Amino acid sequence: MSGPLDALFGFVTEGIGAGAEARADYEAGAFNFRRLMEAKRGQESRAVDALNLGAQEAGRIRQTGSAIAAQQAVAFASNNLDASSGTPAALVDASRMYAELDASTAMNNARRVALGHKEAARDYEREGQRLGIEARQRATARDTRVMLSWGKAAASMATSGMNGGGM
Repeated sequence: MSGPLDALFGFVTEGIGAGAEARADYEAGAFNFRRLMEAKRGQESRAVDALNLGAQEAGRIRQTGSAIAAQQAVAFASNNLDASSGTPAALVDASRMYAELDASTAMNNARRVALGHKEAARDYEREGQRLGIEARQRATARDTRVMLSWGKAAASMATSGMNGGGM
């Protein structure tokens, strides 16, 4: 008679073990998922910060470029040179153009930095999805083990006459 009882005991212990394993797996998965989502939010925040810093730097560069162009125009005017045509105008325009080029470079660099942070955030998101898939696969394997244990217990009870059916 120990065969069916052993099978039933095996089913019960398998179920208890699977429940404990499921709880531990859930807690570990939830912790890892929270950690990944915090890292993702951090990367997204860094991307926004990079763009803001790039815009500020570009603004400073444009402001400096305008100041330089204005100083050049004043210098030409103080030397009785017409800053609206010829070489003086070309120099003032070149100063403005280089300032705008530098500002564009600063913004492009900021966009590259932000893109790196956004890609890191996407990596964290994909890792979270992968962890979710693995957790579901482990849960399915656990459920299968419990069902197989139940099947063994039921088969053992049926073959030994402990199926609850009459005499």
